[in-house]
Amino acid sequence: FRVTTAELSTSLLRAAGARVSRPAGAADIPADTDLVVVDEWTAEHAPAVLRARAIGARVSVLAELLLEGASIPVLAVTGTAGKSTTTRIAAALVRRAGITTTITPSGRAGNAWPNAELIDAVADEGWFVAELTSTHLCHMDRWRGPQIGVITNAWPDHLELHGGLERYLAAKRRLVERTQGTLVVN
Repeated sequence: FRVTTAELSTSLLRAAGARVSRPAGAADIPADTDLVVVDEWTAEHAPAVLRARAIGARVSVLAELLLEGASIPVLAVTGTAGKSTTTRIAAALVRRAGITTTITPSGRAGNAWPNAELIDAVADEGWFVAELTSTHLCHMDRWRGPQIGVITNAWPDHLELHGGLERYLAAKRRLVERTQGTLVVN
């Protein structure tokens, strides 16, 4: 399959047998592309997303690919604020209980977004603990969801990336709708 990516997920995708390209812009996405991997700051209505959807390609983010490939249960945290702190506290609590955790060791501004550091680091046991932003969730169409979901809060933020409040809340709602076990809501 052909994958177009602007993300650091090239090695993960090539290992899965993908032909990977990095187009300069939306118009350069080949018509036979099966998957477009965008970064977590890509708007739902970005030209590359619209082009991908128009040609029938799946749009995803590295976080989704990592979570889909995980063979361990997932605890995922989202919200407008407090995601990073809540995610790191949850991981610490799980570790304190003697359970192995997979979590991004370092991230932009201390966040715990699943990133390229985890491509070869996802454990075969324990829990995967992940912080997910609205711009992760809006591009996560296939991931089945976490076993434990946490919503810290929700108020209007990053609306320019979603095209309005309803789309922003719809992205956050994906975690609520897909949580397979326990949902913790502030």
